[in-house]
Amino acid sequence: SSTTVDLSLLCFNAHQKTASDRMTCNHFALKALFEGNVMPVIKQHIDFNSTSTIVLDIGCGSGSWVMDMATEYPSAQFIGIDQLPLFPHDIRPANVTFKQADVLTGLPFEDNTFDFVQMRLFLLAFNRQQWLDALKEVHRVLKPGGFIQLAEPQLMDPGDDLIMDYTHKVKTVMEFNGFDAEVCDKLSMLLEKTQFIPIENIRKAVPLNGHMLSNEFLYIADISVESCKPFLMEIHNMHSDDEFMELKRSYLESRKNTSESAFTYAVGQKPH
Repeated sequence: SSTTVDLSLLCFNAHQKTASDRMTCNHFALKALFEGNVMPVIKQHIDFNSTSTIVLDIGCGSGSWVMDMATEYPSAQFIGIDQLPLFPHDIRPANVTFKQADVLTGLPFEDNTFDFVQMRLFLLAFNRQQWLDALKEVHRVLKPGGFIQLAEPQLMDPGDDLIMDYTHKVKTVMEFNGFDAEVCDKLSMLLEKTQFIPIENIRKAVPLNGHMLSNEFLYIADISVESCKPFLMEIHNMHSDDEFMELKRSYLESRKNTSESAFTYAVGQKPH
């Protein structure tokens, strides 16, 4: 049945050229949508101009967020980690370090190391249990009083019949495999469950037609569908590239005309 599809087909193949494009485009689109790299409430509590401030980005991908932050705040120290070494190896600001590491197998840092940790876009990477495991590990490496920022997309976009059918199929497979397709609505609850104090939860949506960021988010939708090609072909029982191209074309057309792209940011604090 369609629910027994191998979920690893769904996880983006990070070695594709489009993966870096998607991560970089995602970074700048989210920065524009949320008017910055960090929620304002965090800046009220953390001095990013201090040399003692240490920041960790988990799942840093191509390193866009880390490099952008490090350039804006040259005094603070920034560390980006990812399972795969997609980050730049040579050219980077002096206050940036990249490491290959996986939050689920344990971060290579002492307890109480960081002032601020970001972890975003893990919807397709963590199952329900792994969300809790990852957040507990973040809790360990954050200093008391330190902050975490999460950001996840809304997968279950309302839209026309084609969109609803598409998201229903993806959701069914995710749920069957222990993943939460609606994790964007549960970020504050997950923070609370793992001993953080939820501070803020902000959702913003972009119509994919007629908004100044429509084209950016439509491009992200396009390359995201492309990255999930093996998975999508399997759940739709397709056997040719032509069938897939037709699905992609009609899906993107529907997205453009009837749906929006929504993201939720959540901020939590480790108690003092």
